[in-house]
Amino acid sequence: MAFNWDDWAFTRDGDPPAEWPWWMDRRHVEFIYSLLMTGKFRRVLEIGCHHGSSTAALVQAINDGIDLDLHLCDPDDNDRLRRVIAACTGRVAYHPCDSLRVLPVRQWDMVIVDGDHRLPQASRELGLLLAQEVQTIIAHDVEVRWMGEWCAGSVLLGDVLRMHPAYRCEVDAEKRPGEFTERGLLWATRHEELHRLGVEAFRKHAAAKRFTC
Repeated sequence: MAFNWDDWAFTRDGDPPAEWPWWMDRRHVEFIYSLLMTGKFRRVLEIGCHHGSSTAALVQAINDGIDLDLHLCDPDDNDRLRRVIAACTGRVAYHPCDSLRVLPVRQWDMVIVDGDHRLPQASRELGLLLAQEVQTIIAHDVEVRWMGEWCAGSVLLGDVLRMHPAYRCEVDAEKRPGEFTERGLLWATRHEELHRLGVEAFRKHAAAKRFTC
């Protein structure tokens, strides 16, 4: 099965012009979908949904037969995200609150971190992720080193995970025409088997020559 990117195009419509879009690049969203379709993840939390571009990969995985206990956390409740949630054929728990209230409530198989990238918030999220020994972590904007305080937390999270002896990491931060992938997507897992299963998909999507935003 493949991720139906065009079906979720509305999640990116109407965003104000900016140097960097808030939504995640297509190839990185498709990687998340491919990873979920391995069927190795049950309890999944996404921190920072914006209008649901990356969330759509989680919803479509459920619609395509993957059994997920899916939780979404973003204090910005908006119509486009609600439309993505409403399209899900399974149950989705939406938490319009601070991620620090949601992260400790259960043992997560996968956490996608793409919320507040500033140091105070992201460093606290990192502390909880490591304390809980979360099995698999996906983090966006880990290479946005030129944004100073606005992305200092996401950069720190990526740097710490790459140095952590318990995690095997892959990072795609290649600059590509028409894309914004140089912002960096990191995938880290504590389990050798999951690393083997995911690394092929990660490298396939990183190497693909299509994809424009």
